[in-house]
Amino acid sequence: TNQISWTCQRGISVSSGTKVLISNNYIHDIALMEGCGTNPSGLFISTGVTQSLITDNIIERIGYDGIFAGGIGNVYQRNQVHYVLLILNDGGPIYIPGSANHNLLFSHNVVSDGFGNLDGTPSNGVGSGHTVCLYNDDYSWNNTLFENTAYNCRFGIQIHNAQTIICKSNVLYNNTYAILLQKNVPCLSTDQSMCHIDGCVIEDNVMVGFSKNGLLLCGNTDWRNYSTYSGNLYCNLGQDTVSSFYQYAPSFERWKKEMVPNARQ
Repeated sequence: TNQISWTCQRGISVSSGTKVLISNNYIHDIALMEGCGTNPSGLFISTGVTQSLITDNIIERIGYDGIFAGGIGNVYQRNQVHYVLLILNDGGPIYIPGSANHNLLFSHNVVSDGFGNLDGTPSNGVGSGHTVCLYNDDYSWNNTLFENTAYNCRFGIQIHNAQTIICKSNVLYNNTYAILLQKNVPCLSTDQSMCHIDGCVIEDNVMVGFSKNGLLLCGNTDWRNYSTYSGNLYCNLGQDTVSSFYQYAPSFERWKKEMVPNARQ
């Protein structure tokens, strides 16, 4: 096992290569000083990395993202990522960039404890940290999240202007919001046709929440058109409202009747 620690910007950074193997590394205490450069991460995988395997790594105590998970056709499996976003905000244990990064598989990872630091942001420290355990950001596509465990973040999974994302058999525990489907129009792309979510699958996930203010599934008003939903287990011990914030937040009984008659409670 390699042990990598106390670097300023990144623990491991790979910019290109095919059939790269990154395994059994212990990466900790990375980018814990301010001003550590662009995308300071425990493990940084760029778009040029293809058909590669990132497996059985332990990553913890990171200033920004635990894994910046780019590339094409890569497999990220059995990684443990904890205690991230200790210096910056808007990221997570596993951050999946969009555009040229696609056809990625994330399976059997255990990720948790995204904190989020608002100091120095435009909100001047006001608000909540945007921390996402499994973060599909703008224009990511054709990615699969299968049998991962994600807990103690503001959002368990986020799908943000992303297409054909499959979320199946994940356990999302004690996140303020289990899944967020977020569409922004206008978006950052010069091609505004990219500002949409469609073709997603949310199936057989276990979502357990405890927050009185939290919800298990949330998104824009038309979130029901973004994905198919089936076989999910919903349990919010803090309240009986489980679905969307914004304009749609029915009671648990109405949710069962109108939206997920085949859900398991």
